[in-house]
Amino acid sequence: MPERGQRFPGAARARLRDAILDAAARLAVESGAREVRMADIAAAVDISRQTLYAEFGSKQRLLAGVVVRETERLMAALDTVLARHPADLRAAVSAGCAFVLRRSRGDALVKAIMSGPDPRELLPLVTTEAAPLTRLISATFRAHLTRCAPTAAPERTGLVSDTIARLVITHVLMPDQAAELAGEAIAEALGPYLTALVGTPDR
Repeated sequence: MPERGQRFPGAARARLRDAILDAAARLAVESGAREVRMADIAAAVDISRQTLYAEFGSKQRLLAGVVVRETERLMAALDTVLARHPADLRAAVSAGCAFVLRRSRGDALVKAIMSGPDPRELLPLVTTEAAPLTRLISATFRAHLTRCAPTAAPERTGLVSDTIARLVITHVLMPDQAAELAGEAIAEALGPYLTALVGTPDR
């Protein structure tokens, strides 16, 4: 076992962080975030609580790390979905939003956040403290929009991407519409702005 407060360098630290985040996600799903103790997470990866606190600082920061990592993984998959629509921004946005919504609604961690026995510790991570998630989603859509419309004004591309991200999060929080229909609705609502990015007449 590492010494108290010890930080792990390089690849070893990355592996340790992944193991910690895996354990925290599993325990949050199984027991609810409120019931998970830092001691439980430390025991699950065979490190001391001091090492765990040295790495993350607090349980809330650790849980935030879990949500951000899962979002990063989802965004990597989203990029592949968007790449299938290199010439049609509306189709890309519709398919991309639907993909994120389908994956999110079927994810055990998201279910724990939305409807677990006590979602108070996790829910702010996708509501009042959702800025990191908004940035990740926005950046993924923005990269695709920029590839498809490289001459568009960056501030306009950024505005459209940020709006997409906020709408997607809203639909995750209020799943009252099928993922495909929600994706189509977002693309339709933003259709004129997407068309303007590529400088062609609106359909």
